[in-house]
Amino acid sequence: MITGVIAMAHSNPPVASTLPRAPCVLVVEDEIILVMMVEDLLLASGYHVVTAGRVRPALKAIEDRDVDLAILDLTLDGESCLPLAEQLRERGVPILFATGSDAGQVPGHYRECPVLQKPYRPSELLDAVAGALPAR
Repeated sequence: MITGVIAMAHSNPPVASTLPRAPCVLVVEDEIILVMMVEDLLLASGYHVVTAGRVRPALKAIEDRDVDLAILDLTLDGESCLPLAEQLRERGVPILFATGSDAGQVPGHYRECPVLQKPYRPSELLDAVAGALPAR
């Protein structure tokens, strides 16, 4: 009797999920407390989140997975995020800069990217993320 149930279960192929994939947001930030807060907020809002605290791991992350949006701090412990921004731009990934630096520090060819000034409220981050993601 159990064998028949198993055979029946295997005779029907699994149905592919029709649910859309949650957008993947790469958060590149060197302040660990801020990373944890942003990650928790984005996860609770239905996003998939990948984090990195330095440029090299962030570059690896974009090699390993599809990223729909990147939130970048301009400077990570003295290291510029601009080489990462260039790689993201070449891949067509939208960028949201979240920085404690003056928005004027964003180079001219990235001025079309939204800039979120630290400190920011959770609602400001979620609005900026929603506005920066491509329409689905």
